[in-house]
Amino acid sequence: MPRCLIFGYHGFNNTGAEARLMVIKEEIARVAPGLDVEVATFSPEAQQRYVSGPFVELDLRYFMLQLWGKMRAYDLLVLSEGASFTDHLSPHLLYGFSNAALAASLQGKGVVAYAVDVGVLERWHRPLARAVLNRVSLLMTRAEESRANAVKLGLRVPVVNTADPVVLMAPPAPGERQRIRCRWGLDPGQPYVVISPKDLFCWPVVARLVRDPRTCFRYPFHFSVDDQRLERQRKFEEEMALYVRELKQEWNLDPVLLAMEEVDRGPCERILEKAQCRSALLLTCDRVTPGEIMAVLEGARLLVSTRYHALVLALFAGVPLVSISHDLRCRNLMHELDESENLVEHGGGEILDHLWERTARTLRDPDPHRERIRSGARVLEEKARGNARHFRDWYRERFQGTGSRAATA
Repeated sequence: MPRCLIFGYHGFNNTGAEARLMVIKEEIARVAPGLDVEVATFSPEAQQRYVSGPFVELDLRYFMLQLWGKMRAYDLLVLSEGASFTDHLSPHLLYGFSNAALAASLQGKGVVAYAVDVGVLERWHRPLARAVLNRVSLLMTRAEESRANAVKLGLRVPVVNTADPVVLMAPPAPGERQRIRCRWGLDPGQPYVVISPKDLFCWPVVARLVRDPRTCFRYPFHFSVDDQRLERQRKFEEEMALYVRELKQEWNLDPVLLAMEEVDRGPCERILEKAQCRSALLLTCDRVTPGEIMAVLEGARLLVSTRYHALVLALFAGVPLVSISHDLRCRNLMHELDESENLVEHGGGEILDHLWERTARTLRDPDPHRERIRSGARVLEEKARGNARHFRDWYRERFQGTGSRAATA
């Protein structure tokens, strides 16, 4: 029986990364039932909240070396991290996932990049990405811009464009969704807005040998923080606090702040502290699962998000969206949904007026937005179904000698 190792940013309660894993693991089990699948994780204990084992535990300090040894026992590596081949959040994403792909391919193992992004890379990173991606057996991108970026690298391998697998995540049953909202104290008679903020100015994450407690993310990785960046984040949080207060005063909407990753907890708490809104609710990634988040989002009048996967998890319910964007993921999604008018580009300047204008317009007439989002979501769902189909065909040809090829092995 062939053995598969799934490797991504797992074990840190990152909602988006874990939601991707949940869907990817289910799809692989469905289309390749003879494949023995294990998950590489940095915390087996945390991982159990999302998927069952078996798990392969990695250490963040030397996981790149570990993978060269671990891959000897497997026939196939699946890269499950959406930002695998990008460098804007951290060059170490590119280094880490390139290392994993090389550890597998140079030992003759298959490598599948499962609906990932290929970013607009720094010039000195492009030769590395080109060399690695040319060794990937099946390369699926989750946005047309990522496919175009991959093609511009001059790859010799085909690139298949699909969509993020989380688009196909099944929500809890209707009755259970209602119970989840009640469990969190969300009264059906009191409307609310979900807001998913993050620190916009601490990137990229870089590696440092000497731990700095002021900037350490997860050793040896540190945020890029200085006085100017801290001041820009402080202004952003002040604007979001004003926004929260105006939602309550102008529209009688309760704010639900959603921390999709542990690093989002600080911005959420500071925004709520400044807003002084007694009816606010804070949901954190260590307390809610992706399915529970979907239930909460279904009941919202609006989602305002800096987080890509918060937007994706809301699609099933057609919730109106406003995105505060500073990278290609949210921007690409809003374009695909034909909702670019509700995209607030954040380049470091003031955004409150733009955010409030889009919010007021959407709340006054939400139906056109719901219709466009539902229509766009159906297109994305069909694209996302291609992930399992392409994997099935590639797997059958590589390991069973049958099927039509989606990409070269």
